[in-house]
Amino acid sequence: MVIQSPNRAYHGEIGREATAAHLMYDAWGASDPKRRIALAKKALGLSPLCADAYVLLAQETASNLDQAIELYRQGVEAGEMALGKAAFRDDVGHFWGLLETRPYMRARHGLAQTSGRKACVTRP
Repeated sequence: MVIQSPNRAYHGEIGREATAAHLMYDAWGASDPKRRIALAKKALGLSPLCADAYVLLAQETASNLDQAIELYRQGVEAGEMALGKAAFRDDVGHFWGLLETRPYMRARHGLAQTSGRKACVTRP
């Protein structure tokens, strides 16, 4: 079940964040990589708190693991700021069920996976 948190305190202008999120839905659905990248950059121009834009850029533009890790890290930070501290306290137990937490979770997942891959590559 997917629910929305009734007590979510968003930071920034909701209109810009919503528009950025809709651009990212278009980006995820686009078949042309250049279009996906352009839409992600446009989304970040509207809202630097658009975690999904960093996720897509990590997947599409990073030429090495360090670049991907940095982009995922920026996505995690953007997601944390977009959600606010209260979300991590108040939404325990149903965090994944909240649609607004998904971009943060995708960024966190990408960061964990990519950091793990780097650890495997750099391990002696």
